[in-house]
Amino acid sequence: MPKIKISFEIILPALLILLLLVPYTLNRIGHSMYGIKQFPPVILMKLPVDHSAVNLPQAVKELQSFNVALELDTSELIKRTNDIIGKSSHGTGLQGLTGQVLPGMQAEMAGANFRIDNPGPHVELFSSNRQTLWTWTVIPKKTGRQSLSLLLHLETMNGGQQAKKVVELAEIQMYVENNPEEWLKQNAWWMILISIALGYVLVKYRNNKKHKQPET
Repeated sequence: MPKIKISFEIILPALLILLLLVPYTLNRIGHSMYGIKQFPPVILMKLPVDHSAVNLPQAVKELQSFNVALELDTSELIKRTNDIIGKSSHGTGLQGLTGQVLPGMQAEMAGANFRIDNPGPHVELFSSNRQTLWTWTVIPKKTGRQSLSLLLHLETMNGGQQAKKVVELAEIQMYVENNPEEWLKQNAWWMILISIALGYVLVKYRNNKKHKQPET
């Protein structure tokens, strides 16, 4: 039975191709197997605020930045929250809030699979209509179903004791689409390095092979 010789010069390019294609191939196979479908962002409010207070695009892609804006009438939010706390039994209020929420709050954005520019917490800054406006620039780091949280840092007064409390204002659920073009663009530097290293290894291999050949 004849022996099959596999050239080292063929193996290295094949390994390079696998290194580049396997992550996206596995990602797409995983999505198809588990039935993950694309859907526009869903905003789940956890405090008495309309979801229209949060503004973001209807579709997001991996490694492509987008902006999230939060615009609140903070005075109205404090009033509504205090009304709910006052009508609730002890321990059954909003996210453990007790006493009275005081004026002044800070906002923060959090998400494990996102790169968030200056996530917070940030103090109140008033927009032209006297509502409070916060904005963040966000870059998704992974594809598939992901979530972001909008957090509020509050101060409360209960029985003469002032305390700080962090509550979740909203959870944003979204589907992050694949973005191979941006991935290739942002990772071109290491692909170039791999190509250079591959070329260097192939040249060294050929030179060594020539030196080992017996002189005739």
